[in-house]
Amino acid sequence: MIESIPLVLTGIGIIVSILYYTRVLRNQNKTSKNAILYQRFNTSLEYQQSLQEVLWKQDWKNLEDVNKMDMKSQAKFQHILNQYNALGMLLKKKVTDPDLLMSLYTPSAILTVCKKYEPVVNQMREGTNNSRHFEGIDFLREETRAMYPEAKIIESALL
Repeated sequence: MIESIPLVLTGIGIIVSILYYTRVLRNQNKTSKNAILYQRFNTSLEYQQSLQEVLWKQDWKNLEDVNKMDMKSQAKFQHILNQYNALGMLLKKKVTDPDLLMSLYTPSAILTVCKKYEPVVNQMREGTNNSRHFEGIDFLREETRAMYPEAKIIESALL
């Protein structure tokens, strides 16, 4: 009987170690998921200027208008499109927490960007014959609508 005590204590020690390391790994995974979103969240002046120019200063309604932009403006346009598409893919693949994303990017801003880009994205899909081209932006829009049905599009950005 006394001889089995060290074996039982060793077994308990192993189980406690497994539980501890499992918890540590879960926390690291959660931290990594949040870090990916924070890396995408760009509050730099350059990003904000790109967003302002693309949404409010540039007068575009379709892909033809975008193609008439100078190269710098086209790069900004593509940067914003890629940013929001990537956010949607992070949500779709469950790499990030939807509540965290919505607290960093306001639902109204998300819906506005998605609406503004919708005609161009549709034209790109037709041009490439790929209905899944930029599918992340669609997923982002639908998730935002589902989570925040009261969110409104900023109409002045669409004029």
